[in-house]
Amino acid sequence: MLKAVKDTWQNAFERTLDNAERASVRDFTNYYKTETNKAIGVMLQKNSISEQDLLGIFTLDGFGKLYEGLYERIGMTFANWYAKNFNKYITKGVSANQFQEPWRASFRNQGILVGAQRVTLVQNTAKTTLIKVYKQLANDPVFASEGEVVKGKMLRQQFDRYSKYQAERLVRTEATNAANYATMQSAQDIFPGADMQKEWISANDERTRGWHRISNISEPIVDFDKPFIVMGEELMRPGDPRGSAKNVINCRCSVAPFPKEAAQTIGLIEDIGFGLSGETTDFILSNINLANEIGGAITTIKELEDFSNEYFKKFNPKDKFKTNLEGIDFEVAEKVINQLVDLTKQYKIENFYQIYVDDIGSVAAKVSRIFPSNDTVLIINKNSFKNLNRLNSRTLSSQENNFLAAVDSINLSKSTITHEFSHLFGSSSRKTLQTEEWWSFKNKLSKLFNEYKSLDIRLATDVNFISRYALTNVDEFMAESYSMYMLNSTPSPYAVKVGQLIDEYFKI
Repeated sequence: MLKAVKDTWQNAFERTLDNAERASVRDFTNYYKTETNKAIGVMLQKNSISEQDLLGIFTLDGFGKLYEGLYERIGMTFANWYAKNFNKYITKGVSANQFQEPWRASFRNQGILVGAQRVTLVQNTAKTTLIKVYKQLANDPVFASEGEVVKGKMLRQQFDRYSKYQAERLVRTEATNAANYATMQSAQDIFPGADMQKEWISANDERTRGWHRISNISEPIVDFDKPFIVMGEELMRPGDPRGSAKNVINCRCSVAPFPKEAAQTIGLIEDIGFGLSGETTDFILSNINLANEIGGAITTIKELEDFSNEYFKKFNPKDKFKTNLEGIDFEVAEKVINQLVDLTKQYKIENFYQIYVDDIGSVAAKVSRIFPSNDTVLIINKNSFKNLNRLNSRTLSSQENNFLAAVDSINLSKSTITHEFSHLFGSSSRKTLQTEEWWSFKNKLSKLFNEYKSLDIRLATDVNFISRYALTNVDEFMAESYSMYMLNSTPSPYAVKVGQLIDEYFKI
């Protein structure tokens, strides 16, 4: 494949994978929380815990069903993803519809097979962790002196963090294998009899494992039925469960199957252009370093500013968009623009006018309006966003304010911009929506806010909890809810209601 095609392929693969993982992360997290709550009940009752006490907790069957569900869900997503994008190259009238049930059965079976290899180790790790954490807390004088209610809360806080971490780790590892397995299955079925090859394409970002860069793969392109040699190991695809842990865990690489030049296809595969036009717009990506939005890679603040001005000017056509990112590191500026691009491709806004960096005190960022034009500007605090270490320090230090309860840990760097972006709905919605729509949106939002306040929610352990800041006013309730809706695998029911309301009025 050409480099441009490979970049587009990997961008689309990673975006589709990130989206497909969310439901499985939620399922695994909920299972971990359900099982740990059972264990907490035993711990509080007996003031101890042993392997014998955990016989009915974290069962092999429970984990097995999760693996089966993950492979089915992600497998179906990627089988259809590949079929949709390659359909125009098929010479015969092959429809993906005829493969839906066979694919579903195949992916479930693959999940059962992989689960059979994994679940005993996963189960043992979960149970060992329960016992280890409890014993550590039991030896803490503060814990020992507390009553049952406080002890239960302390245990849940410890185990909830572990649950989310372990669920994300498991899903991210299995999702790559499931996606690539399904891609190869789809390729085999929609190109019947074609002479196929496959290419190992490394992940585009910092998550790429050092030994998965192309220089460490003996032959990046091999015949479809041949293995890749990755650091001496034979792998049929990225994530192949036959690989060692170093070649599997956290791998985000993809396999791209394609017919050889001699195969009977319509047109050249070089113009595939995932997500760039036509029917594949669902797969547009916001990784602007690789998207060629304005012709080539972006590597400096100035280029990033130029890109921003060109891209966002459509939201304020009467004037040039103005961007000034001086004062923060390029990596941080890139994350800001990436997230804004991603969100503006999903939601309609108007009168967005400017992005700039300034010293704005204690807040990390804010959206302000320019009167009387009602234009909106996004101001980024240079102290909070100066560099990645500062950004991570700011977000991670907010644990006491239940920040980590609001978003998944893997989404921390997106949280502030996502929060501020939602304020654009409030600031520019008079322009974006018709008058009746605007009042309808505002009234429904206010009703949800009043319902939320009436619940008197104070603890992050409450299923309805969003954040303390969500109680500030209706605008912050909207922003905190939207952030949780977009960035948390298990959002509060009220965050879901607000997110769905925003989708109803603003989703493109």
